[in-house]
Amino acid sequence: MKTTKRQFQLFKSEAQKWLNKFGLTDWHVEFEHAKINPDCNAEVYTPSLPSMKVLLTLNLEPDREDYPDEEIKETALHEVLHVLFMRFSCLAKWRYSTELELDEAEHAIVFRLIKNFK
Repeated sequence: MKTTKRQFQLFKSEAQKWLNKFGLTDWHVEFEHAKINPDCNAEVYTPSLPSMKVLLTLNLEPDREDYPDEEIKETALHEVLHVLFMRFSCLAKWRYSTELELDEAEHAIVFRLIKNFK
């Protein structure tokens, strides 16, 4: 099944809502509606962590029978949560990251959540 332009617009608007709620306005986010791994509903990609740029892609041809609006919204939130954890996740994968860098990245998430949800 192919996702529609309407579903892509829903994905974008829902993702933007969560980006704003989590205060992720310091990231430059672009959206794409393209064919990716059929096992994935969507994906997030950053070309370089210091650039603070991410590409959120909604799969044009996911391997599924139907894709209700509520699941499109959940997919958008899922991808935004990856953006929230992006710095921490990248640092954790790099073998040269220090304990201090990981601690700072973790606290950046904690402080962002406190700031945006208190």
